[in-house]
Amino acid sequence: MARLTTKSATSRNSLRIKDAVIFAVCDGERIVGCDTSSALGGNDEQVTAWLAAAGYDIDRFFYFRGMVLLAEYRGHGIGRTFCDHREAYVRSRGYSHSAFCSVIRPANHPLKPANYWPLDGFWLKRGYRKVEHLVVSVAWKDVDEDQETEHPMQFWMREL
Repeated sequence: MARLTTKSATSRNSLRIKDAVIFAVCDGERIVGCDTSSALGGNDEQVTAWLAAAGYDIDRFFYFRGMVLLAEYRGHGIGRTFCDHREAYVRSRGYSHSAFCSVIRPANHPLKPANYWPLDGFWLKRGYRKVEHLVVSVAWKDVDEDQETEHPMQFWMREL
């Protein structure tokens, strides 16, 4: 059975990231899931600018950067417990909302794993909602590309 551990993190180069935290799911000594997150205010300038421009109070938001859980640990309630712990931590730090972005890819994207299924239902059950008017573009280099290209990202939010 996996156990959840939560660790706080700050940068080693004296740059302080407000309320940065690493969440890790461990099965014994093996990390089987993780997420890096932080408060929005004063941290992630690009995400902060998007939300501020849309009229949101960024000081109320905690931003989850990317939850991952190994496939063999999915479907056993671990992801739900993982989210419960993340959200309890966020509330304990005084934040009232959480947000994350998901990549929007076509159903026939060549890098999509054969056993992929969308997590929209999982997030909807947890109370997250797509913010339809808040789709942003982020550039990165996919493994099959020579250069960075723009990728659409859909914001999801939840009041905690």
